[in-house]
Amino acid sequence: MKKIILLLVLSIPMISFAQQQCNTSCFGGNCTTTCNPTTTMMDSAQKGWDLGSQIGNSFRQNKESQQRADQLQQQQQQQNQTQQANADGFKRSQDELKARIEEICGTVTYKDYFSKTACKASDITFDQQLDSSKITSAQKVLLKEIQPKQVAISRDGGQAFRVYYGATGVKVSDLVEGKLIPESEKNALALYSGKITWGEYNTKRKEIFASYINDVRAISASK
Repeated sequence: MKKIILLLVLSIPMISFAQQQCNTSCFGGNCTTTCNPTTTMMDSAQKGWDLGSQIGNSFRQNKESQQRADQLQQQQQQQNQTQQANADGFKRSQDELKARIEEICGTVTYKDYFSKTACKASDITFDQQLDSSKITSAQKVLLKEIQPKQVAISRDGGQAFRVYYGATGVKVSDLVEGKLIPESEKNALALYSGKITWGEYNTKRKEIFASYINDVRAISASK
């Protein structure tokens, strides 16, 4: 008897937890009701599992989206910090170069030389471009002293671009080494050897500088 009761008890959950769908049909005054279970406890459990999985997936997707957003924000912050550090470093290098240029321009012993040409190419005057005189022996001595200093400043300026401005800076640095410096030295040599006048030297020097500035702007615009 205990075994029978136990079997009955084990069978109760499948029946009691079943949701039934019943249909009643009548014929000749007799009605018959038929009920079929539609949803068992296993079905309910499966639906609960599916719902739980959907909720879990939603939470996981939201977490992954937030992680990606945090990573992008962190990368942007690092990029901004790097750009700011580069800008600060470049400014320091330019301030140092400016001080070196001003030192050359302010040297008293170079006064005679800079009466024939401007210390900075951008400051060359119209009258200096019309100067038909040629370089003197005393001025040649000064040219041999000043020209290497100006070349060194140009080279260091190009190197600063290479260090702080990535691929764009490399192009500018290559421009300095491959065009600006060679053309400047060729022009200075022509003046020193007496092949050209001060006016011709000044005109060419101004053209070289203007071409360099235009090239740098083109490089910057194409990045």
